Amino acid sequence: MSPIKIHSKKISGSQPTNSRFVLTLFWVAILFQLTVLKNIWAIEGLSRFVNIAVLLSVIIYATHSMFSLRFDKNIWAFYILPGFLVLAGMFFNFALNSINNLSVLNYFGTLLPWAFYLVIPALLKKNVYDSKTLWRYFYYFMLTAVILGLLEYLLVFSGKFSMHMISIPNGEFLAGRFSVLHVLEDGSAYNRFYACFSEPGTLAMFLLPAIAYAYYHKKYIGLVVFIMGLYLSGSLGGIISVALIIPLFLFVSTNKHRVSMLISSLVLILASSVIVITYMDNIVLRYEEKNESGTFRVDNFKNTMTKLPSMIVNNPIGFELAEGTASASKSKYYYGSNFALGNALQMGGISAFLGYLVILLVSIVAAFLRIIRKNLSLEEKVVYTSLIVLYPFIVQRSTLWDSAIFAFLFAPSIIRFLQSRGDVRTLLSDHPRR
Repeated sequence: MSPIKIHSKKISGSQPTNSRFVLTLFWVAILFQLTVLKNIWAIEGLSRFVNIAVLLSVIIYATHSMFSLRFDKNIWAFYILPGFLVLAGMFFNFALNSINNLSVLNYFGTLLPWAFYLVIPALLKKNVYDSKTLWRYFYYFMLTAVILGLLEYLLVFSGKFSMHMISIPNGEFLAGRFSVLHVLEDGSAYNRFYACFSEPGTLAMFLLPAIAYAYYHKKYIGLVVFIMGLYLSGSLGGIISVALIIPLFLFVSTNKHRVSMLISSLVLILASSVIVITYMDNIVLRYEEKNESGTFRVDNFKNTMTKLPSMIVNNPIGFELAEGTASASKSKYYYGSNFALGNALQMGGISAFLGYLVILLVSIVAAFLRIIRKNLSLEEKVVYTSLIVLYPFIVQRSTLWDSAIFAFLFAPSIIRFLQSRGDVRTLLSDHPRR
């Protein structure tokens, strides 16, 4: 295994292992950030305490690492600085708002994924971070969560299992032991599959990298389970992303020579066209069924573009926070919270907006420049395929980039990509400096 260099000197090429600190952070993120298991198991108090303790410790660790360790200039310019802009912008706006309104202190929890994001370079440098192992843990967690969720789903709708009512930030839900279901006005359970996630779209978003992992690692039973969960989620974003991921699988699997690349590109275009044409009616029907939600997403995107200048001028440090969307929407500058860049602008002003924009651009550039290369590792195949198909989710309320999963599973590959570029001027070139 060749050594990985993420600073001015090469680090040891020995096989990295995850320290207890890394594993603790990873499972804290899974249990207390990624899912609603804390609500299902009624441990919200413990969750808040753990999240606060972890947030403070990780910010201190990341800050110390930035000043005490030397990193490659590409890592600084295209990874650390953008992440810092997001974290600093949001922190400053949250702090200002909490002075007059203590009820918005819960917003600080959204900083945790960005703190994780900033700590990854230091963990890689110290050789105490093994992303391959964390990918395997993520796969088995998703497999367990979906299987248990499907069992409860089938038992509930067959009348053999009853759930209890719980309240989470997204509304009222019926909860079992490992999963939740939305409650309809008549008190019955909604038939869209949630597993242990707050929204079907969020479940679909995290199922896509799990599907990519299962496919490339030839775990076909898991693949079938994930596809079943994705179908039952009824996520429009999931449907669109599946239309993208199938031809991408074909492309990556046959991309060994230039001729194969050309053939794969043609297959990619043809397969995408066939899938879209075949399922267009179903996609339109799903969109119409989601009428209001889908319209809001489109409007959020349009409003971000049209109101961007006025938002920057009138709210350069971010939006005045409110306890909920209903009260926030009273402002004439409010334009929804579904579009990721618009949400970053509201939460952290110009600083968070610019940082988030750079992170999105670097992610997609890395994905496309790497996906066309041959001899990718299994981890690279999973990461870059997933990044491409998850890009449409930036018009959804929560995205991969807002989660700790991006930091733990995707950021290491992006850091290695940036390190391989050799010079900032070669970032958009597919030929690293020799």
